[in-house]
Amino acid sequence: MSTEEASRKFHENPQVRQKIFDSARRIVESDGVKSLTVSKIVRTCKISKTTFYRYYTSSADIIEQLARDVDVSNVDLLTTRRAIIQKASIAFSENAFHEIDLNTIAKAAGLKRSSVYRYFKTKEELLAESLLIETDNRKIFREELQREPFDPTLSIEKILAYGVHFSTQPYNNLMLKNVIYYASANEIIRQILEKTYYFTQCIIEDYFKKGIEAGFFDSSMDTVAISQIVLSCWLGYSIGDPEHYYVMGKKLIELFILPLAVSK
Repeated sequence: MSTEEASRKFHENPQVRQKIFDSARRIVESDGVKSLTVSKIVRTCKISKTTFYRYYTSSADIIEQLARDVDVSNVDLLTTRRAIIQKASIAFSENAFHEIDLNTIAKAAGLKRSSVYRYFKTKEELLAESLLIETDNRKIFREELQREPFDPTLSIEKILAYGVHFSTQPYNNLMLKNVIYYASANEIIRQILEKTYYFTQCIIEDYFKKGIEAGFFDSSMDTVAISQIVLSCWLGYSIGDPEHYYVMGKKLIELFILPLAVSK
């Protein structure tokens, strides 16, 4: 199943997602954050783990949702967890991934290593959480673009500028390379990476859909295929040649995207 198909399936039954979320909240409120596991959630909901993973990538994914959406009794634990992620992101921005260990992150967060270990067992888990933050950022960016009027040049250049800014930050570029490397062996990282790619493709596809509505692009355009092509090209620039990402991205706009406009 493609990422797009999986994500569409993910949205088919919001009642199931809410049921999982409410069950997780009750577990946290009665037994604490540390007791929240996927096994306990699926037993409470009477669903399979396969169903759970259609809606959430992990129990940590729900914990972050709880921290944003509800006032639970374990707010101090949730705040500590977010602080660890924040300090880890800063540490990764200043050092290579292989140079960071949980002791360094614990010290930066003002905690003992054993305290960090209560929330995260490995650096890979923190890597996944860092990418999840970027996924959320892209959701917000998409919502902002959807509220703006369509401009054939400025709208796509703004999308390019976002990608360039992300990819040319030393940590972000290194993080993406590490994520791609670990995704082959870590299912959670792989799922979050796919979500990040999916939302990025949606941002690009929204541009073409709005262009069709504005009469700039032909209504027969395959927006999914076109957005996948653009994303693939830009990903290649961002990872392989980030220093020239903006120049090459602009060339793609000038030579491939804008020429797709309907002739007046």
